[in-house]
Amino acid sequence: EDNGRVVLENVVKYGINQQESANSAQVSLFGDASEVKIPEPTIPQAPEWKTLEKLKREKEVVGFYISGHPLDDYKVDIEHYCNSNLTELQKLHEIKGKEMKLAAIVTSFEHRTTKTGKPFGTLTVEDYEDSFQFFLFGDDYLKFKEFMMPDWFLFIQGRARERKWGNDGQLEFKISKMDLLSSVRDKIAKSIEISVDIKALNDQLMDDLEVLFEQNKGKCKVRLNLFDTEEQLSIPLQSKSVNVQITSELLGSLEKKHQLNYKLK
Repeated sequence: EDNGRVVLENVVKYGINQQESANSAQVSLFGDASEVKIPEPTIPQAPEWKTLEKLKREKEVVGFYISGHPLDDYKVDIEHYCNSNLTELQKLHEIKGKEMKLAAIVTSFEHRTTKTGKPFGTLTVEDYEDSFQFFLFGDDYLKFKEFMMPDWFLFIQGRARERKWGNDGQLEFKISKMDLLSSVRDKIAKSIEISVDIKALNDQLMDDLEVLFEQNKGKCKVRLNLFDTEEQLSIPLQSKSVNVQITSELLGSLEKKHQLNYKLK
């Protein structure tokens, strides 16, 4: 409230006063209760929390997310561009040498200094399955420290390899590249391939797709894969004049309105 008080404190105080007033009420000569009427506190209007803030509060209170997960907005990107999750980083010997691509949200980080005065950092991230802490030293710290920000969504690439120092054969996960998850689609996607059952192909669908592509102009090529399940045939087609930006609106319309499958390449 404007006076700096928390609304809940006023509500509790009101409840206590009401109870005390009821307990100490005296019946007057006219038979009426004489307890003092305390004005009921008003609940001020407050803006609804954004999704991420709401999810953070849920986890603070109960220890897990209730209404969703912070990464839900990036499910399409995770499905098409990621091949791993943080749980696999707990078993480095099984993924040694394999290029790993994963998505995660920053949950905590620290900028620190070694005993010799060299800067380094720790970065803790979380995905649907697990959490993981990266230690960033030397050039890696200088390269990736800009991504050490609270609640940032990251696209992380790297490989499990033997440590350069020491001869014990221990493995470490070496990050090779890091990007904001929100920018991955624009940087990686070169084309979209839309599968259309030839039985569903008609003028109305083509008109709808033409309008949809016009509303989402961009640089990605558009390919149509016409298929006939009965004949087990497919015909790949590529537009020479239409290029699109792969927006959430475009993908949502293809999937929900037209029930069309697609692949991002």
